[in-house]
Amino acid sequence: MPQWRPKGNGKLDPYRFFFAEIIAQDGDITMPELASALQDATVVRAHPNAIGKFLRKLGYTHK
Repeated sequence: MPQWRPKGNGKLDPYRFFFAEIIAQDGDITMPELASALQDATVVRAHPNAIGKFLRKLGYTHK
């Protein structure tokens, strides 16, 4: 039996608009700051690297 997670949108997908709003307000926000903002606004904890990977999939890039 396969051991990987089934394909889906992941736990961060419902928060894509939250991330877009935060990034629009502060384009220089760091991944740890995004992780903290997400946890403060919701009960969801996510590692900064997971957030970075998710945002790259959405087309966000860094300088």
